[in-house]
Amino acid sequence: MSEKILKALLQLFAIIVKVDGSSSAGTSGSVAVSRFLRQQFTLEQAMAHMAAFESFVLAFHSSGGASQKGRKRTSLNSVKVLKICAQVNEELTQRQKFVVLVHLLELIHAGGEVGDQEQEFVSTVAESFNIASSEFQRCQAFVLAGDERQDMADILYIDAANCADSSNSRHLHAHGLEGEMRVLNVPSVGLYLMRYQGNDRVLLNGQSVIRDQAYVLSNGASLRPPQGQPIYYSDILSSFLNGEGRDRLVFKADSIEFEFPNGRV
Repeated sequence: MSEKILKALLQLFAIIVKVDGSSSAGTSGSVAVSRFLRQQFTLEQAMAHMAAFESFVLAFHSSGGASQKGRKRTSLNSVKVLKICAQVNEELTQRQKFVVLVHLLELIHAGGEVGDQEQEFVSTVAESFNIASSEFQRCQAFVLAGDERQDMADILYIDAANCADSSNSRHLHAHGLEGEMRVLNVPSVGLYLMRYQGNDRVLLNGQSVIRDQAYVLSNGASLRPPQGQPIYYSDILSSFLNGEGRDRLVFKADSIEFEFPNGRV
């Protein structure tokens, strides 16, 4: 991730994190940003980027949200969102934009109830990124999902059950797993996002998975529950490919032989 794009993302975070002017939202949002930075960088680098983020927060939200000046600043920040999105559009792939959107959704929901302005901002970002409304809603539902299961074909549930209890969603068995892992498939960009709801120590590529946090699954990724066999990226991919009505390809070699120069067949 380039410094230019990171700066743009921190600015978006700073605009969204305290858009309603509440200190509680600001506190929880800062925790979410700090967690995101620690995932991406070393501790020293994360601290430096966190300082930059805090300076952006002060710059964007120095006036009171309830005052006329505060409302004017909110309007100016909306224009800044569009400018930053235009910059991001030039340098990020569509798949990366989805990842940014999911992190923004996690951020605005970190404080609990989401204000109208926060929702408007993140909707503007999605629209500016040319993300379809239906895909934006699916990403938001994935971030917000609680205990209730969604019986959708783009969702994979990984748990200790031996078989699926729904007709449309996908399922993988993970022996002895407490809770469940959920994987969202965004087929338009080939993106697979995973969240874990449970208290076991689950590893993604050797690193501990934090509960209720979205992770991008890339080619070669492996999920390791405390018990049983690891779950590989290919297993997840196959779960979504199965049952799509695709023609089966069979390569068959019949009655073929070759004779080497020495006469050996």
